[in-house]
Amino acid sequence: VEPCGDTEWRLARIWTDVLGVEPVGRHSNFLELGGNSLSVLQVLNRICTLFSVKISIQEFFSTLTIVDLARAIDEKR
Repeated sequence: VEPCGDTEWRLARIWTDVLGVEPVGRHSNFLELGGNSLSVLQVLNRICTLFSVKISIQEFFSTLTIVDLARAIDEKR
């Protein structure tokens, strides 16, 4: 299922850039797409820059899909 809304689309772009996979859907799981501890740090850095919010590593691992992570970001904004 394609991302829905601006936050999901922007996150999908980040995951595509960092993980080098396409397509990234709203229910794609970061770890199943090949994410690892180094790529998590890259994603968190980009989220902080792009959305001006901080997501902790613990929060990230509890929101491993685009839809869940977008919800967490939108709640912080």
